[in-house]
Amino acid sequence: QYKQIFDNAAEGMMLFELWGDYKEFNERAKDALGYQGSELTTLKLADLVVPEKLFRTIRSLHLLKKKGKFTFATEVKRKSGRTIDVEVSASSLGRNTYVAICTDISARVKAERDAHILENEYQSFVSSLPYPYAIFVNRKLAAKNSAFDLLFPWIKETAPSVSDFFGRRNAELLSAISRILDEPTSNIV
Repeated sequence: QYKQIFDNAAEGMMLFELWGDYKEFNERAKDALGYQGSELTTLKLADLVVPEKLFRTIRSLHLLKKKGKFTFATEVKRKSGRTIDVEVSASSLGRNTYVAICTDISARVKAERDAHILENEYQSFVSSLPYPYAIFVNRKLAAKNSAFDLLFPWIKETAPSVSDFFGRRNAELLSAISRILDEPTSNIV
């Protein structure tokens, strides 16, 4: 019954020994890596993990051995040479044998990279604006540009609350700004 679950799992799975042999891969893992079963059992860790992630992966395997179960992300090489990002959730089965579920997270990693690039581009754009610009998130100052610093030189760091920023004594202004910030589509003043 366990063999059938292993073989037919929707995610890639493998049985392996730390610092030793890969014992078995299910069909999903074989397809994801582009190898036949017999080819995979002859590979070593350095054959599968990209060089830039090898040290981190070895460190994760040390933590797996110490804790008995561990989840980490790495980047692996397919037989074709193409790489894929995977999240590995592994647990000890005893006697130096481990089972791992390997989930392809390439789309998520790409989306995170793209978001980071867009965030940097946006930050660069905002920084270059000639007029004061500030972004409030959850009623806290999250970012500002240099024109904003010139207009409000007493604000030296990000994250003061709206009331700290505009002053608690100016209730009317504070109330108007709070209403604007509470609108779901408005995070910018």
